[in-house]
Parts: sequence; C-alpha cells; structure tokens
Amino acid sequence: RENYILAFQSKGANNKYWVVIDISRKAIANFLGTLDMGEGSIVGFITEGGREIICEKLAEGEESKLTEGTAVFYGQEFYDTIDTTESLSGSKEIKYLGEDYLFIYSRSEENGATICALVPIDVITAQAQDIRDLTMKLILLALVIVLGVGVVTVLGIQKNMKRISKKFGEVAKGDLTVEVTAKGRDEFNNLAGSANHM
Repeated sequence: RENYILAFQSKGANNKYWVVIDISRKAIANFLGTLDMGEGSIVGFITEGGREIICEKLAEGEESKLTEGTAVFYGQEFYDTIDTTESLSGSKEIKYLGEDYLFIYSRSEENGATICALVPIDVITAQAQDIRDLTMKLILLALVIVLGVGVVTVLGIQKNMKRISKKFGEVAKGDLTVEVTAKGRDEFNNLAGSANHM
C-alpha cells in the first residue's frame, strides 16, 4: 500500500469483472519531477483523501524549507478554499512560509485528485522582465535597421538631385547636347529620360 498513491477501479461489461489499477507513487513523483515551474517552485499531487506527493525545484546548494511529514497543500487554507463549482482549475496569489507564490491547481472531476504548484512570484516577474528586455532589444534593432534604410534612401535621392541639377545647369548655359542620367529605377530615372527627350 505504501508504494501506491491511488487505486482506480472500474466495472467490466455486464458486471462480470472489475479492473483495478494501482498507481505507483514513484511514477507520479517521476512525472512531477519533469514539470519545471522555475527555481523555488513546489509541485504536488494530492489525492481526495489528503495523501501528497511533493517535488521541489531547489537552486544548487539551497536547502528545502519544507518539513518532512507535514502536508504542503492539503489542509492549507488556500487549498481548502478551491471552488470546484465554478472551475476545476485556476490560480491565485497566496502567501506560504512567509513568501509570495502563485498557486496553480487542476482537479480531476473523476477521482478528486489535484495537481498543484506553488510558483514564486519573483520567478514570474523575472520572466516578465526578461520578455520586456528582449522586446526592447528587438525594438532597438528594428530602429537601427529603419534608420539605416532611411539614410541610404536619403543619400540616393541627394545624389540623383545633384546629378540632375548639375546637368540642368549646363543646359541653362546653352549646351543642349548634355545627357541627363539618374541611378536607380524610380521617378528620378523617369525625370532624366524626360529631360533628355526635351
């Protein structure tokens, strides 16, 4: 019995047999260990009767604040006030062992077991700051690219304007054999063609 956390029973067809599945504590603990909610987080599986399997994500060298044999979720006010009439899952901010956490839960409608997590608020805000920093870097990169494209465009316009103005100056002095040229395939090229035709 100690090796198992939960048993699932189901009647077979025509009530002739029962299927009984015992779920291993180790299997649940291994699954909980794969859930990464950030450093300092606590993830738990709680049966309807109050049995818990807890996995804690600690930083290297950090010691657990949890007391062996003491329930982390079951019997706590934040756990006992889960309102299953509205939703079987949800989250809320709570204080646990003097620290602020985001309490996340999801309860099974079929057997009443609940998977819960306590994620430190500072982990969540640090991730939000990382996203903000990345966004700022991307905005700065986009600004540099836009400025670069703008400078290249303005310099191209200036060169074409100087080239065309110089040739018009020669025409104004009476040299009608001048050929007006412009680089690129834009309106300046059309203007140069019209000037040459004229």
